[in-house]
Amino acid sequence: MVFKTIGFAGKPSSLPNLRRSEMVTIEEAQGLVFNSVPEPKVIQLQLEKARGYTLAEDIRADRDYPPFHRACVDGYAVRLSDIEKGQLKFTPSGTIYAGDSDANAPTGGNCVKIMTGASLPEPWDVLFKVEDCVESEDGITIPDKKPAKWYNIDTKGIIIRSENIIIKKETSLDIRSVTALAATGQAFVSVYDIPTVAIISTGSEIIPISQEPKPTQIRDVNYYSLLYGLQSMGIEPSFYTIVTDDQKSLDAAILKALESDVVLLSGGVSMGDSDYVPSCLEAAGVKQVFHKVKVKPGKPLWFGVKGERAVFGLPGNPFSVSVAFKVFVEPYLNKRAHRFSQEKAYARLQSERTLRGDRSEYFPVKAVTKNGQITVTTRPHKGSGDLLAMPETDGVALHLSENRELNIGDEVEFLPW
Repeated sequence: MVFKTIGFAGKPSSLPNLRRSEMVTIEEAQGLVFNSVPEPKVIQLQLEKARGYTLAEDIRADRDYPPFHRACVDGYAVRLSDIEKGQLKFTPSGTIYAGDSDANAPTGGNCVKIMTGASLPEPWDVLFKVEDCVESEDGITIPDKKPAKWYNIDTKGIIIRSENIIIKKETSLDIRSVTALAATGQAFVSVYDIPTVAIISTGSEIIPISQEPKPTQIRDVNYYSLLYGLQSMGIEPSFYTIVTDDQKSLDAAILKALESDVVLLSGGVSMGDSDYVPSCLEAAGVKQVFHKVKVKPGKPLWFGVKGERAVFGLPGNPFSVSVAFKVFVEPYLNKRAHRFSQEKAYARLQSERTLRGDRSEYFPVKAVTKNGQITVTTRPHKGSGDLLAMPETDGVALHLSENRELNIGDEVEFLPW
């Protein structure tokens, strides 16, 4: 399944009514998540704040570029007609600098000295570099060569003509596009809005990483996994908190988080006595779309919507959180920000593997790319709580449940971190 940001299919109101106990496949879950994305909002942003946003309109040139015949080098401008008559010696009438008006151009001689970037007025149509000319008290001598008209000159409109499209709609704004936008006076641009995202880490055992943990406490690593994942997409969390396994505290945190467009919760979505996330979300008016996916890791994944807001209830283990973010959250955010998602990458497996259980599984791998071909090898894995499942790997590969065995040379889907 290849997801792109074109062809928005469906809104939250059109989502199917699944049975609350129904476990969905990866493909079904991805489709439900993807089809829940609301129509993107278009906003106006200052150009200096638009990096990473996607253009919502074609940008057209407001004038020819360059807007005048522009000198490409420091040198002496002459008439091609004089050169064609065999003339090599010229008398400069003065100097033209960048920014000088054509109306004030020096006259009287048969050539003019001009600086790089300056406007070249008529009748000059050939430009020789200073270093290629011989300067003397009685004038300058140009090289004995027959250049074409407009030699060393960018003619008016040679790069772009007024009203022509310079950057197309759907372009992600970065260093490649900003210069053209600035050159055409685009102080403000129409872009698709990037959603705001709130993060809630749940669990009475979870503490901030700045605190010294007691024997039964663990530091909140999931926040930093999600934070870095969001930052790689140009998103800074709008809200973050740690909540103990207490319904009232969780209710209050969810209400605050729902002020954002997307809510990411980690932990509290399984079947334990203190896993209050699904019931608290329901109490807050969030409609469950699905709960549980036939995948490893990430089986307890919960997803729901409230109007145009989306909520992901992620598992609590770090590796599960990271995989769920790559597989489900990132594609959702990309589409909501109207960004093109890359087509899925595939790799050749360099080791054998046997699937345990009946769920498809994302397993950590090391990757090598050579001549455009990606190869991956498995890494020893100690489960979804393995903190080294990411630092020592390059991504994950997918072992589909219909293939009990994977052999060397088999093609697998590959998701780089």
